[in-house]
Amino acid sequence: MKSLRPKVVPPVGWVADTREGTLRRDESGAADGGLLARLDAVVRFLMERDSLPCSEVVKVVCADLEADAALVLYMVQQQGLAMVVTNRTSFDSVGVGGSSGRSAQRAGHSGAIEAMRRYWGSEPACSVYEAAGLDCLAVPLWAACKVWGYGQMQTLRPMWPLSMSEVQWDVGPLEGWMPNAPNGLLRHGPGDECRLVRLVEVAAWMANEYPRDEVSRRLFGALYQNEADPWGWQLFVLNGKGYAQRLIRHFGPSPETVDFWQYLREPDSTFEYPECVTSECGAQDVIGVIVRMWEYAWPGVSADPDADRDWYLARVKSANLNHRARVNADPYASSVPAPASMLSEERQEMMRLLERLAVPIPIAFTLWGWGRAAAAVALPDAVAGTQAAPAAVAVIEVQDVTDWHSLVRYRLQFVSLAAQKRPVWLPGHVEILAARLHEEHQAGRGRGALGRLAGELGSVRSTVGELLKKHDFNQATGEKLQAPATPWDAMRPRGVKAS
Repeated sequence: MKSLRPKVVPPVGWVADTREGTLRRDESGAADGGLLARLDAVVRFLMERDSLPCSEVVKVVCADLEADAALVLYMVQQQGLAMVVTNRTSFDSVGVGGSSGRSAQRAGHSGAIEAMRRYWGSEPACSVYEAAGLDCLAVPLWAACKVWGYGQMQTLRPMWPLSMSEVQWDVGPLEGWMPNAPNGLLRHGPGDECRLVRLVEVAAWMANEYPRDEVSRRLFGALYQNEADPWGWQLFVLNGKGYAQRLIRHFGPSPETVDFWQYLREPDSTFEYPECVTSECGAQDVIGVIVRMWEYAWPGVSADPDADRDWYLARVKSANLNHRARVNADPYASSVPAPASMLSEERQEMMRLLERLAVPIPIAFTLWGWGRAAAAVALPDAVAGTQAAPAAVAVIEVQDVTDWHSLVRYRLQFVSLAAQKRPVWLPGHVEILAARLHEEHQAGRGRGALGRLAGELGSVRSTVGELLKKHDFNQATGEKLQAPATPWDAMRPRGVKAS
């Protein structure tokens, strides 16, 4: 199926066909083409970009592999598509397989990271050629771009509002809107600003102008691409008892909507027990599953979604090929065949669940133009298409940065420039970043906070982490690190600070 992740352009020098195999995990037609990034290439890229020795880069890469669930490990093969690293994949002193007769190290994801730390940490070439097989390790290209800046990510909406204060609130529904939907009352509170519209209604309205795939891209682009995006928090779940409840609270699924999100699952039709959403999932994980379910199950507005048999059969063939590859990797996995129709019971059941999703009408108007404004407003160019361009955004100068939100606005002005052409970070700006990270840690949102804040700033986790480290801040908590003690400290008179 086509993914709604932002399009990723590989870096210069990247090639799909390597000596070790093709850098592709599937033939899905995703925005990134199902492409992969080899980890040894990522390491060399970071060494050159950050002017760091191999051992330091390997530490960063391994730590990110352990912390970020998006960095799924694959093994590139000389024949066929790359395979996911499973707990059956073992790593020994010569790489993969354990066939050398030497004692095997840990297997699976953790075993691969252990082998990288053991064999990639020395000069001059990260020992990638001494550990035969480890140079076959790869991760999804879009994830490598998101975490390490490997490649270039093309976003859909660089000019959309950055804060709720920029939402056009004086908006009413389109003609024909009724407050009582099949799934419950279309309100999350008593006021008119609390009126909601279901996503399926917005999608049907957009389908008057755009084809199915373009509707999905425009509908979910705002909800998926930015980890700290407030729009993802504006998803509500309808119910038959009372007002709609917010789906996301405190960066995760809210307890009030457990009757909805506990039934969300990855639309992987080749396994009997696919991965489901749990209370441990983050906001982006939940939204990502919703996006993939929608793309998998929404039939569009065609009277016969299966009319294009060539297109649909290609999707079924791709699903079955992936199914066969997984079964070969794990023969004990319980599986079921791919559904034979876009209107299968499985897909219809998914849509019955997704039909409960709604957003406030002012949000729908601000993001997609659904609704009627009391006065003319400039719609974002990414939404308006051929309509008038949005009003110019005021430039924020370096001296205007006083808090987190002004820092975000300031840094985002330069996100389209090459890294070496962006303005340097002032110590005061780093202190604002560290303070924000500390606030997240103190509020219990420390897990993944560094990556979220980096995304807000238009940067990547490793770059922001090195910036904090350079200015003596803890990369996990944002706290100021104490200067290491020296033999001269005992000789220094009281009240005299170290220079």
